[in-house]
Amino acid sequence: MTTHIYYPTLENGPITWNWMPLTGPDAKDFLHRLTTVNLRQMDAGDGAPGCFLTAQGKIRSFFYLWNPVKDQYAFEFDAGRSGKWKTDLLSIIDQYTFGEKIQLEDLTPPLKCAWIFPEESQLSRLGLAFPKKPANEAVPELGQMIQTSLEDGSEPDIKICNHGTANYGRNWLTVWAMPEILDKWISKNFATSIPLKFEELENWRIQAVRPRMDSEITESAVPLEIGLRTAIADNKGCYPGQEVIEKIVALGSPAKRLVRIEGVGKPPQVGDRVQAIDATTHQAGAEIGTITTTPSHQDPNAKFAVLALLRKTHAKEGTHVGFLNHPQVRGTVVKIAPHA
Repeated sequence: MTTHIYYPTLENGPITWNWMPLTGPDAKDFLHRLTTVNLRQMDAGDGAPGCFLTAQGKIRSFFYLWNPVKDQYAFEFDAGRSGKWKTDLLSIIDQYTFGEKIQLEDLTPPLKCAWIFPEESQLSRLGLAFPKKPANEAVPELGQMIQTSLEDGSEPDIKICNHGTANYGRNWLTVWAMPEILDKWISKNFATSIPLKFEELENWRIQAVRPRMDSEITESAVPLEIGLRTAIADNKGCYPGQEVIEKIVALGSPAKRLVRIEGVGKPPQVGDRVQAIDATTHQAGAEIGTITTTPSHQDPNAKFAVLALLRKTHAKEGTHVGFLNHPQVRGTVVKIAPHA
């Protein structure tokens, strides 16, 4: 497998990746009370996906939370094309901060980030092929982060976060450093890497059935509906939205589920309505969901794969569907994201 590198900036697509540390003696308690992450199971070097939620269990902010050192936690997240999700996160922290001894810092500038999709052998060489954690600890699909330096013996100035394989179906690292240091580190370790286009990244995400900011991750989304089950820690105590989330988990059945639909023909567009296909007449019937992500190609003779949010009653592998604005096109549900 060839190593690919993607730089998550607006110049390369709608992803604007951020790194914001929250530091202080009250940081752990503050985040444990207010997020869906169980910080009491995190040690230095650990990471976990998490959310701030509304009282109704809907997403106010989604992020990866890392624990670089004692009393420091770093938010790693996509601000979206408009920067809305960054503004919202800052607002949430400000809203809930009273007398806590915490300090939030934005290191997105001056640091530069690269997303690296390396071979397994390269992970081992970098010291990032960590064993999976037991299912009852933190988040088994995530690895850990390390801090290293360009030259042995110097002060650590490079942060490497191992996100595991769940998001893109292959190993995914996010690497942070000052621009000059990052470029030298990449040249040293990944000299033969290939630049990755956003369209290719999206195709990997579609295959993995994972959500993205402003597509599936919206203010109206409930984490359990869009494949973010691992962003909800079990048995961690109270946090805003917990009662709604716990009820869904107990029922094991969110109202909607994120799925991948495959078919042949011109792919439906984002926002198009998905329709059920009558098993007897084979005609399109009731609307059962909405397309959330489509591929970049529009070849009417090629195979396509899209993501959609479907009602739970129809979110089953093998379900045949049609599309309101493309009545001649048919598709089949082939994969469902993890849910409650």
